[in-house]
Amino acid sequence: MFNQWRRFQFFDRENVSRDDGSSVSLDINRVGIMAVTSGRGQIVFGDEEGSITLCDRKCNLSKFQAFEKSVTQLHQLQQQNVLVSIGEDLLSSSVLKVWNMDKMDRSTDGFLNVLCKDVFEGLPLPRSPVTCLTSSEDLSLILVGLHSGSVILIQGDAQHKKAASRILTSTHQTPVVSMGLFYVSGGRSSLLVATTSHILCFQNLQQGRMEVLDEQGCMSGAATYTDDHEMVVGRQEAVYYFSKEGRGGSYAFEGEKKMIAHMKGYLLIITEDRAMNNTATIYDMKNKLISFSSSVGVIRHVLTEWGNFILVCEDGKLLQLTEKDTQQKLDMLFKRNLYQIAVNLAQSQQLDEGYIIDIQRKFGDHLYSKGDHDGAMAQYLLTVGKLEPSYVIRKFLDGQKIHNLTSYLQTLHHKRLANSDHTALLLNCYTKLKDVAKLDEFVKWDGVPFEAITAIRTLCNSGYYEHALFLAKKHRQHDMCVKILVQDQKQAEEALVYMRSLTSTDCLECMKRYGGQLMKVLPTQTTDLLKMMCTEYKLENPQEVSNSAPPEQQAPANSSGTNPARAELKLKRDPIAGNSLPRSSSEPNLTKGGAGAGAGAGAGAG
Repeated sequence: MFNQWRRFQFFDRENVSRDDGSSVSLDINRVGIMAVTSGRGQIVFGDEEGSITLCDRKCNLSKFQAFEKSVTQLHQLQQQNVLVSIGEDLLSSSVLKVWNMDKMDRSTDGFLNVLCKDVFEGLPLPRSPVTCLTSSEDLSLILVGLHSGSVILIQGDAQHKKAASRILTSTHQTPVVSMGLFYVSGGRSSLLVATTSHILCFQNLQQGRMEVLDEQGCMSGAATYTDDHEMVVGRQEAVYYFSKEGRGGSYAFEGEKKMIAHMKGYLLIITEDRAMNNTATIYDMKNKLISFSSSVGVIRHVLTEWGNFILVCEDGKLLQLTEKDTQQKLDMLFKRNLYQIAVNLAQSQQLDEGYIIDIQRKFGDHLYSKGDHDGAMAQYLLTVGKLEPSYVIRKFLDGQKIHNLTSYLQTLHHKRLANSDHTALLLNCYTKLKDVAKLDEFVKWDGVPFEAITAIRTLCNSGYYEHALFLAKKHRQHDMCVKILVQDQKQAEEALVYMRSLTSTDCLECMKRYGGQLMKVLPTQTTDLLKMMCTEYKLENPQEVSNSAPPEQQAPANSSGTNPARAELKLKRDPIAGNSLPRSSSEPNLTKGGAGAGAGAGAGAG
C-alpha cells in the first residue's frame, strides 16, 4: 500500500528565522534541552539548568528561571495561557509547578507560580523518574507518567492550590512514554497510555479501571494524538491507530520511527537509518499522499506550532516545514495531469464548489483528449448544473459517442435542467439506438419535466407513433392525439372514439381540423358525432358559470335561468344510455408503428 502513495514536495523546508533573516539557534551544546512544548503562538523549551525559554512567532526569545536544577517535563495549555512543568529543585527531584503566563511575579521577575507541589508527596509510592506529563484544559486533572509504569493523577483546583493526588495502578512495570487525555461526556474523561510494552486505556478516569488495548507498546517519542482523539503509535513495521474503543487502522510505513507528530491530517515521521541519519516524511493521511520527504540531519525534538511542523536539530537550529498554499499544490498536480488527486485535494481543503467543478472539467477534457470517452463523461456528469451543457454536448455529437451523449442528456432531464432541444436530442439518441425499452421508460417518466410537444413531434418524426400517442394522451394534447390516429396510424374509428371522450370545446376544435378527413373515411360515424355535439350537450350549471365572470361581462338571465351568452360557456355531454365510451384498462403496447397497436390504447388516457 505504502508503495502506491504518490510522492510530492508539498512542504517547504526552511530555518526558523527573524525578520532580518537571522536564524534562531539554541545553545544546546552548552545547555541541554530537556523538554519542549508549544501552543498559543509560542514554543517553550526547558533546559538542564532549570530555565524555561519562550520563542514567539517573531522569534523573540525570553527566559526565566523555573527550577533550581533542571526542567524535565513541560505541557502548554491551549485554551488559556498556563504552563505546566515538572523539574528538579534542591530539595526534591520531582516538583510540579504551574505558571500563569499572563501575570508576572515582581519578587522573582518571572511569571506567577500558582502551584508548587512535590509529585510524590503523600503517596505510598517509591520515587521514580517522571517520563511524561499532560493535563486537562481547566487544570482539574493533571497526570504524571513514571518510569516505573505508574500514573499519578492530581485532581482538584490546581490554580488555587487545592489538588489531591492518587495513584492509577498499573501491573505493567515498564516506562510510560505517552499519555492522551480526552473529555468524554457527563464530566467523565478517558486516558490513553502508551508504555514501552503495552497500550492501555482508562475509560473512566474517575473510576480508575484500566483496559489493555494492545500487548505491544512503543518507544519514547513514537506516539502522538489526532484531533479525533486517537493515539497514533509508530513501530518498526507500521503505524497503528488506537481509540478508547480499541485498535483501529494501520499503515505499513516501514523504518525505525524515532519521533512522530500529527497536524491537520498530516503525519510526520522521523526515521533513523543505521548511520544515524534522520529522514523527515510527511504523509497526507486523508488523500493518501506522501507530501514531503527529505534528509534532515539529527533531530532531537518535533512539535507543531504556527501551522508548521517544527524540528529541533542537534546543533540547536530550528527547522520549520511549511505547507505550500493550495494553488501551488494544484499547479504541481496539473502539470502532471493528476486531476483526480487535484479534485480530492481541493475537496479536502473545502475550496469553492465552482473551483472544484473547473478541475473536474479539466479532468474530463484530459481524458477526452486521450480517447477515454467513458472516463471523460463520468467527470462531465459531475459538472451538470454548473457547466454549460453545450460545452459537453458538442464533444459527443459523433455517432460513435452516442451512448455517452445519451447518459448526459438523461442526467440533464433528471436534474430538471433540460430544454426542448435537449429533449429532442435525447429521443433522437434513443431512436438511433433503437432502444425501445428506454423509450418506454421515457414516456412513463413521472416527476421529470420535459417539453411534451417537442417529445411527441420527435417520436412521430421517427415513426414511434404508439409512444407519441401515449405521451399525447398523458399530457392531454388532444389535437396531437387525433392527428396521430387520423394521419399517422390511419385509425379513424379510434379517433372518433377518442373525440367522444372530450369536452364539447375540445371536440369542436378537433372536428374543425380533422372533420373533413374523417368524413372521407367514416362519413356515417362522423355525422353521428356531429349530431351528438348539436343535440346531446348541455350547459354545465350555466348560472354558476355566468356568475363567475366579471360583472361587466355578465349578461342578464332569461326567464328560464339560462344565460344568452351560450357560446362563451363550457359545455359537457349528458351521459346517454348506449353511448358509453369504450375504455381500456391496460396501458398501450408501446411498439413502433402498427395500426393494430393503437386500437388497444383506448381513450382513457385523455
